[in-house]
Amino acid sequence: MPVMGRIEILKTDATTGKGVPDTTLEILAAENILSGDGTLVAKTGDGIETLTTGKDGKAKSKELYLGKYKIKETKAKAGYILKQEDYLVELKYKDQDTPLVTEKVTIENEPITDIPGVSVKTGDLLEIFSVYSSMHIGRRNDLATVEEKGSLKD
Repeated sequence: MPVMGRIEILKTDATTGKGVPDTTLEILAAENILSGDGTLVAKTGDGIETLTTGKDGKAKSKELYLGKYKIKETKAKAGYILKQEDYLVELKYKDQDTPLVTEKVTIENEPITDIPGVSVKTGDLLEIFSVYSSMHIGRRNDLATVEEKGSLKD
């Protein structure tokens, strides 16, 4: 039986350290993934699995073949900024006594806060700021403010 791997992800609030539920993540092959007998099971870039974090902010992959994988956040919980960077994870052979290798990844999410007159408890806020996708809107100095309905000010 070939050695397999598993990825365990913990999404946390960058301010409180608590787990962030309802975040959708995709695991992609970061290289060609081969089975123990050398058969190609996934090509670079192939989607392997989609996960959603539970109430505790945790998500666990199915058993995966050893190799390099990329984790990409595809949907942030309402009130949080979608992470743009990808996270690389390598599942590699440990020893003959370890049939399942586990790699743990912790990813922090910045909450959206301190925006006068806008509720951060709805996903609508992300629509308002979508035109500023190149900005780091999670930093207080880069936030746009709402002047009046339908109008934004830097």
